[in-house]
Amino acid sequence: LMCLGADWVGQRLTTLFALWKLALGKKPVDRAKLIYQQHAAASSSDTSGLDAAAACRDELLSLLCALRSLYAFTLHSNETLLTHYAHLNRILVVFLTNISQLVVALPHPASPSLRA
Repeated sequence: LMCLGADWVGQRLTTLFALWKLALGKKPVDRAKLIYQQHAAASSSDTSGLDAAAACRDELLSLLCALRSLYAFTLHSNETLLTHYAHLNRILVVFLTNISQLVVALPHPASPSLRA
């Protein structure tokens, strides 16, 4: 979408931010934390552990895709939309704050519990 130009993207900012909110808002991030906690608790059981792992993987993949999209937006809009509409920066900070709260709740990548 970013290759279509700043004018095209600028006309669809409301839609883009609504999509990002569906993935990066406070409720979805809290849901991802809960799903991870369920996955960690169910990792001892074989069948429910596999279901919890799949749900956790899907949720984290959704967050990753949303973050990549947000990164592309900031990369391509840094000198155009983000300069002209300063309030967009505050919205981006809210999304990134939500994600940082999720990252803090997850174990360290080298932790054995992450591999469970």
